[in-house]
Amino acid sequence: MIDALNACSSKHISLTKEAAMGQGWDRHLFALRHFALLEHAGGLSMPDLFLDDSYAHINRIVLSTSTLSSPFFAMGGFGPTSPNGYGLGYAIHSLRQCVTQDNGRSYGLVHMRKKQAPVHGCLGNSTGNLWPGRI
Repeated sequence: MIDALNACSSKHISLTKEAAMGQGWDRHLFALRHFALLEHAGGLSMPDLFLDDSYAHINRIVLSTSTLSSPFFAMGGFGPTSPNGYGLGYAIHSLRQCVTQDNGRSYGLVHMRKKQAPVHGCLGNSTGNLWPGRI
């Protein structure tokens, strides 16, 4: 579990750096679609790219994450970006970690918490958490 968490974290760091430098291709397409929608409202047709099933598929984000790691905030929240997705907000501080999750559907949240239990237990055991295994 630790190896999987480390691999996931490494990929996340890489994607975060790319996005911070404006190299996130998805944000570029998001901006182009935004302006295309404005033009479409003015009577112009939408470019085929944004009507294609493949474009819709790559924008179905199952897990969307956001960090709020300022020491001035105790917690924060982050919602899903797709109807069937999950939003996961997190903050990592030297003495505590805070995680919030939302999917807009209570049954999905219960399922997600059950799936999260092994990860939570792993983090609790590796960081000296006072509540190992508790969700």
